[in-house]
Amino acid sequence: MGALHGGHLSLIEEARKQTDLVIVSIYVNPTQFNQTEDLQNYPRTLAEDVIKLEKAGCDILFLPSDAEMYPEGLVHTAPMDISPWASGMEGTFRPGHFDGMARVMYRFITLLEPDRVFMGQKDFQQFKIVDQISRKMDLGSKVVACPIIRENNGLAMSSRNLRLSDAERQAAGRIFEVLKEGAKKVMAGQEIAVVQAWALEEMKKVGFRPEYYEFIEPDSLSPLSEVKEGTEFVICTAAWVGPVRLIDNYWVKDA
Repeated sequence: MGALHGGHLSLIEEARKQTDLVIVSIYVNPTQFNQTEDLQNYPRTLAEDVIKLEKAGCDILFLPSDAEMYPEGLVHTAPMDISPWASGMEGTFRPGHFDGMARVMYRFITLLEPDRVFMGQKDFQQFKIVDQISRKMDLGSKVVACPIIRENNGLAMSSRNLRLSDAERQAAGRIFEVLKEGAKKVMAGQEIAVVQAWALEEMKKVGFRPEYYEFIEPDSLSPLSEVKEGTEFVICTAAWVGPVRLIDNYWVKDA
């Protein structure tokens, strides 16, 4: 959605390794915003984005209008039932968000017919939903999850970080620390419910307003009540830092 940063550019780098032609879309999709204010305040830096894309080796920039993405007469619904993956976490706190996201991603994939779709892991639930849509609807596009790119203090890179003050941006590195510490606690035998309560309190201590801190199974996105030895899991969290809502996750593949 523009306001490109190192995380976005890493997707282009990976795409260049795996494919012959790299297409980047920039489109601030109105159907996935829950609040008009959030849509209006979303950073738009197209001139700077174009320069970054040229340097990164993007072959084609696709800049659709609302009329092109949502022409009159188009059925404006999610392409399939995504509720099994969209009902918790972001789906709880941003109702309707994933319907809009699924709608626009389905349009992108059917319009551009890519062999591969490169998505950052930061929006883990979003990545999983797009992967399921591509698989179950047999769209012919492999969805590739790419690692989260972080700032020096561990904060996951996000276009929304531009709206943080310097102090807020530095403090926000605590989110990643709480994710890593929570994983260690659970793997050391502490109960998930106890760790969840600890994590939410830790974020409140530094002035954040956390919404959730969930342990999930990475394929079904089902909440976990315990982690057994060898269990793969993802910890996902969302918290407000000042006026900005940030999300992050930590994927433990070998517990």
